[in-house]
Amino acid sequence: MALEAEAVSAIAIELNDAEIRVARRDQVVAVEPGCAVFEGDALLLGGEAGRVARLRPELVNDRFWADLSRDLLPRTHARASSPADLAFAQLASMWSRFGAGADQVVFVVPGSFKREQLRLLLGMAEACAIPVGGLVASAVVCSQRPQPGRQLAHLDMGLHSAVLTALDQEGGCAVQAVDSTASAGLSAVRERCVAGIAAAFLSQTRFDPLHDADAEQALFDNLAACFERLRLRDSTLLEIEIRGVRYEAELKRSALTLAARPMYASLLELLRRSRPPATPLALQVSHRLASLPGLLDALGSEPEVEVILVEAEAACLGALARLEDICGRGSPLALVCRLSWESLPSEDTGNRSRERPTHLVHEGVAYALGSDPFSIGRAGTGLSVSSLGVEEHHCTLLIQDERVILQATGDAVTAVNGEPIQREREVQAGDCIRIGSPGVDLTLVQVPEDRGT
Repeated sequence: MALEAEAVSAIAIELNDAEIRVARRDQVVAVEPGCAVFEGDALLLGGEAGRVARLRPELVNDRFWADLSRDLLPRTHARASSPADLAFAQLASMWSRFGAGADQVVFVVPGSFKREQLRLLLGMAEACAIPVGGLVASAVVCSQRPQPGRQLAHLDMGLHSAVLTALDQEGGCAVQAVDSTASAGLSAVRERCVAGIAAAFLSQTRFDPLHDADAEQALFDNLAACFERLRLRDSTLLEIEIRGVRYEAELKRSALTLAARPMYASLLELLRRSRPPATPLALQVSHRLASLPGLLDALGSEPEVEVILVEAEAACLGALARLEDICGRGSPLALVCRLSWESLPSEDTGNRSRERPTHLVHEGVAYALGSDPFSIGRAGTGLSVSSLGVEEHHCTLLIQDERVILQATGDAVTAVNGEPIQREREVQAGDCIRIGSPGVDLTLVQVPEDRGT
């Protein structure tokens, strides 16, 4: 009886090769890059491949999702001779790990996916016995509300290209036009930034990390955390240890912004050529771009452009929230490029209550907020959390005049609903706090008095 009463178990898979995401039951359960490394007879995929990619660069392929086809790879392998073979191997691996019990899957794909690539994707899914219920364009499913008087567009970036999707708002949200540039991908931006970081190490320590494979891998492994810290401040320290020797360098946001300037110029050119003349623009920007040093400043400096940040989980969780509107449209399956505004979430998504929180939830345990400061960190008196990037006294929740204020401590990386905070911010029930990098998520809730603590 329990199985009959249980709702359809659905999974959403976002196919952006920089971060392939899998979500089920309102939470993301996996994030990994579209990356493969040939290692003898073995084939390393996803995060496992990414962790050794700089050690064996000649054996790496991270273009197979962008170039999805049956064309021969420049370097073939016993287990893969085409991009489609590598994509199939990764899809099959993720399905075997996270697909148990799912009876419906929706794929979220970038607008740059061609019709033949969608056919290949559906063929691979059939070979994996994946029960595909629908396909939806990521730009549409990430949209939350119309922007009267403004052109609406969505900007995202994969490993090897950036995609700008113009959206029609009349009677719903629909793909109007798609433009892209291969001159600005996350891979190129990261390469440029790592070169800038290596220059800082060379000038400050006389050690060139790009002449050592282990050191180069360490720079790439630390890049996301460096970007996160530089969102909040002008400089940060990076320490790497190579064969027992520690090296430390100060990294400046301005230097990495300068290093990535050619890629940013390509993005701005993409924006200008796709934008109607003299039209105010509401530009939805993915978290992938928001993390890059100085890019939001460059986009925001364009005349009459309002930048709207899109949270990392928006595509996957949005697809799960709109299953009825995406799936069940008949056979053969077609890419859904239009959704009504009624089926899209409002600005306050989910069941968020916008009232004063009473408790902080961590790993299913609710901690009561009282009149005393609630300290969070490795040595927190309210909540002790041990994880990468979490400081001893990371942040504090204070009750002031019936409001709850989150105060960040020093250089600690702290964000609310995906947006970094500089010093302090008022928070409410339903807000998600992320501390550290890659981060620990905490949720604020309101518990009625008659339910106790």
